[in-house]
Amino acid sequence: GERRLPRSHRGRLYSGRACAAMLSVCPPPRSSIGKGGPGARRGAGRAQASRQSQPRTQLKQTVLAMARRCRECGEALSALEAALHRCAEVLEWPHGGEALAAPDAGCGYRIMRLPAAAGAGGGGAASARFEALWEFIRKDLGHAFSPPSTDALTSGACQLLLALRGRSVLGMLMIDRVDSADLYTERELMEGDDDAIPPEPLRASSVSQRRTVKSTLGVALVWVRRSDRRKRLATVLVDAARQAASPLGAAPVPVAEVAFSQTTHVGCAFARRYVGFEHDGCVPVYAPDW
Repeated sequence: GERRLPRSHRGRLYSGRACAAMLSVCPPPRSSIGKGGPGARRGAGRAQASRQSQPRTQLKQTVLAMARRCRECGEALSALEAALHRCAEVLEWPHGGEALAAPDAGCGYRIMRLPAAAGAGGGGAASARFEALWEFIRKDLGHAFSPPSTDALTSGACQLLLALRGRSVLGMLMIDRVDSADLYTERELMEGDDDAIPPEPLRASSVSQRRTVKSTLGVALVWVRRSDRRKRLATVLVDAARQAASPLGAAPVPVAEVAFSQTTHVGCAFARRYVGFEHDGCVPVYAPDW
């Protein structure tokens, strides 16, 4: 345990202060080799055996069963119901149809017109799939419309358009062939009953006091998937319907000849934005005959 001077300094005489300085720079003595002897190893073995004999405590993660809302249909679900909920399965269209050119080529989706076999009473796989899709839309919008029949789709009195990304349905539009529509202000439509189509105040009003305009295309129903709303998809669908309703090679149906049967608050706001000031701020409304 003694500190020795380097060999180069041995045999020389130094003062006490110099010796203290040299001892301070000498390396410390090495630790004893017997520090970790058999006794220490026996103590470590007993501590390890004591730890192994103690029971282990298993930690479990706590799962909170909180209610959640489906982002597709908006239904409130419990934790178990959310795990088994599969409402988005009906938002798939594996069948064919007539492809229409989308107004915006870089939109990432395509517009398709459904065949007449997809109507109610078709009896095929396409008709069964469309009835399931129609029921989903009916619950989402809360409307009371009946699905169009095969005869209505065959005659051209009614058309169905889908916005698809792959097979996923992003939106649907149902249009009618109409001749005229009555103009109503946005305030009159907002004061109407949302459950009545047309609303009760509009039915009770005198037709002679209304201004009737020519209409060629009637928007009966427009729906957009919740995850794809506020992306101008409804406008794209109506634009595609204006082009599809016109003869081949002709110009699309003018915006001034588009009428609406939706008189809910949301439908009225969309109709007001779409027609703009074509009718001095009024919205053309027609009553479906089905």
